[in-house]
Amino acid sequence: MAVIAHFVHGRGRGHASRARSIAAALAERGHRVVLFAGGDALDLLGDAGHELVAVEPVLPGASALRSLPQRLRGDLTRLRALRPQLVISDGDAPSVRVGRRLGIPVLSVGHDQLFLRCRLPPGLPRGRLAYERAIAGLTSAGADAAVAVHFLPARSDDPWVRVARPEIDMSEDACDSEAEDDGSIVAYLRDGRGGEALAAAAASGRRVLAFGRLADAPAGVEVAGFDRQAFRAALRRCAAVIATAGSNLLAECVLLKKPILALHRADDHEQRLNGLLAADAGVAEAATIGDPALAEGVRRFLDRVERGGFATVDLAAALPPVSNATATLAEALLDRRG
Repeated sequence: MAVIAHFVHGRGRGHASRARSIAAALAERGHRVVLFAGGDALDLLGDAGHELVAVEPVLPGASALRSLPQRLRGDLTRLRALRPQLVISDGDAPSVRVGRRLGIPVLSVGHDQLFLRCRLPPGLPRGRLAYERAIAGLTSAGADAAVAVHFLPARSDDPWVRVARPEIDMSEDACDSEAEDDGSIVAYLRDGRGGEALAAAAASGRRVLAFGRLADAPAGVEVAGFDRQAFRAALRRCAAVIATAGSNLLAECVLLKKPILALHRADDHEQRLNGLLAADAGVAEAATIGDPALAEGVRRFLDRVERGGFATVDLAAALPPVSNATATLAEALLDRRG
């Protein structure tokens, strides 16, 4: 049995969702997993059934100038006390640096590793891609291996890099629904902005069901708090999705073969790249929040949904789930250390 310290980035739901499945897979193989998390991830991991230690999240922006030094000092103390055989970092920069300083093998997990370590199609905006590669390098510099989590088939030439898909329960029981397409539009806007796209969808006469917070809920749009099971059920039943272009939700749409209008802010390089990758594969269209032409883009998207003009990808067959890929690569690192 190995002791594994698993650090989880504190913003959004994707990191914590991966951590739950990865920790469960490692525990099934007999390892002791200690989760370290803050922010959104701490709330979502409270009932995961593993040891959980609260740490201050290091988030993009000026606050990192204060939180990063504190985390480096705190992680040094925590890892010296725990003495793990492996550190797993899901988007958490300080734990990678401290693990390397202490001579502990480090495994980096995340969608950002796609931009840094995998082959990508030509034609992506160079400036945006360079930015994402720089960010991924900062969060994972010195890692011994990586799992790149993606919503489309991809490959890496590095033998210590695996490409995997998010861990999503696709069973009927998990969704509590037998319907395949009730004509509705499911929406999720990470930061609550982009309501003009939902207003355009509602104006088409379709039922629009938005999960999570909305900065300004348009007339005709039904808004529900985020409940994972209700969201999955609605996602299985809907005709299409309008949402910000997070990699986990894009993977859910690809697995369920639901076309998505992938939205992004003009300054969000990762979600812009996600939208372009999905659109290039034919499984989505991409659009910018705040674009004066967004409403017309929604109408074109819905017309295409009516025509059935989107591609499908068998992602389940193309990539292993992130839990299996991470557990297998983690044990390879442990075996290499001896």
